[in-house]
Amino acid sequence: MDEIEKKLAALLVPVLGANSPDEIRPELSLVEDLGAESLDFVEITYLVKREFKVELKIGAIVSGAASMNPEELFVDG
Repeated sequence: MDEIEKKLAALLVPVLGANSPDEIRPELSLVEDLGAESLDFVEITYLVKREFKVELKIGAIVSGAASMNPEELFVDG
């Protein structure tokens, strides 16, 4: 995992109720595998904006962001 993925996984531990960042891997689905709910996405977008200074579109995350171009995930690029 690169540094950004590690940092993101660490931020998501309390949101998703995981025991460690190792449980949050890029190949896992936030909803199906990690049990994320609608309010979790609000908190995730807040944490990402605060930590990485980018604004995510919640709809893009929920509807299968893995199949999208990275530019489509962010508001204003």
